[in-house]
Amino acid sequence: MNDHAARPPAEGMGRRRFLTAAGLTAAAAAIAVAEGRAGAASRPAPAAAGTLQVPIEDVRHTRTWMAWPDSTSIWGGKLSGVQSDIALVARTIAKYEPVYICANSGSAAKARSLCGSTVTVVTTIPVDDCWMRDTGPVFRTDGAGGLDAIGLNFNGWGKKQAHARDTLVAGRIAPTSASPSPRPVWSARAARSSRTARAP
Repeated sequence: MNDHAARPPAEGMGRRRFLTAAGLTAAAAAIAVAEGRAGAASRPAPAAAGTLQVPIEDVRHTRTWMAWPDSTSIWGGKLSGVQSDIALVARTIAKYEPVYICANSGSAAKARSLCGSTVTVVTTIPVDDCWMRDTGPVFRTDGAGGLDAIGLNFNGWGKKQAHARDTLVAGRIAPTSASPSPRPVWSARAARSSRTARAP
């Protein structure tokens, strides 16, 4: 989503009419971006040296981090299908950039088998589930080639799900991402105060 979300329906506008209008607006925006009309004007400037900025999603990055699901208590009978879907996503991304997938040691062999040789399976960072967007670090650049990372203080979505391992994921990934910057890669203080939400 962006800041240009559809407005709520005006009085007298039915739900179908509103959804149709909202859908057409979204489609027009997507076409405009695809044709390049909206891209250059709406891009933020690169971070000035000494400041930190989370790059927008389409900026090229070093690698993608993912997490391998293996909990039947979370996924039940759907686990096999979820693992197949995660493997497909990992293999697809690996066609374009390196993919690192964190897997528990007991399920690493299955992750390697389904993901294939183009995906690096990491067993030194245990996980509870597959939501790296929520559990992984947010990487920031400083405009001078420096990189750091902050965590989002993941709490299992208000303690609704087991998360003892997932709470530690951001802090364990961050030091593995080498930075030419002299400042620490992982900042626990920033992690507690951050509200940023983007995974690399």
